[in-house]
Amino acid sequence: PESFLGELVDIGLFIPSGVDGIYGRSRAFEDALGAVDELIMRETAGDQAEVDQIPPILPRTTLEQTGYLTSFPHLAGSVFGFEGDEIQADELGTRAQAHEDWSEYLESVGLMLLPASCYPVYPWVAAAGPVASEGRLIDVQSYCFRHEPSRNPTRLQMFRQHENVRVGSAEQVADWHRDWVRRGTELLASIGLETETVPASDPFFGRVGRMLSANQLEQGLKLELVLPIAGERPT
Repeated sequence: PESFLGELVDIGLFIPSGVDGIYGRSRAFEDALGAVDELIMRETAGDQAEVDQIPPILPRTTLEQTGYLTSFPHLAGSVFGFEGDEIQADELGTRAQAHEDWSEYLESVGLMLLPASCYPVYPWVAAAGPVASEGRLIDVQSYCFRHEPSRNPTRLQMFRQHENVRVGSAEQVADWHRDWVRRGTELLASIGLETETVPASDPFFGRVGRMLSANQLEQGLKLELVLPIAGERPT
């Protein structure tokens, strides 16, 4: 990962920020990403999904209700702001200039950094009431954040995510899930990426999290298409 990151920086695709997992992207990088996104949009055009762009922050209550802060507290990012007086502002500025801890002057503003673009979808759907018999398909995109600094450029702290969320009966969702393994494999093969489908699990936290991960794997609830990147193990 270190050498691959160095190559990305040397050829100008990644612009270092001084923080692992946070990089600027060059125009060439964005053009390539845009081309892949257009490929996905052409593939899904006939699905007639509801298409939404969402901001990279969301209300704290959304993550509380979905259980994210129980399952993934180690990945969460919260937004804090200054609400003090002039004296505290001066003290904060003095500490900041000296590179000392100034976090005590900030308070939570009730917002979280978005960990996955699908999270706002669930309260939207719930607020709309009963779902029609055909279900719903919602296409969402956003920048996302997860607190996992790494020198591996395939594990970014801030990344873009494009998701399709299928809402419906268990049978509808299972059929859609199964079909997308095929569609995803064919889509990636069309641009020369040969993948393998493997069972996967989310990075749940703690002892209970390890049990949840084991259940995900046993029940086949999450599948990933993996391929080696820069000679590394399949990603």
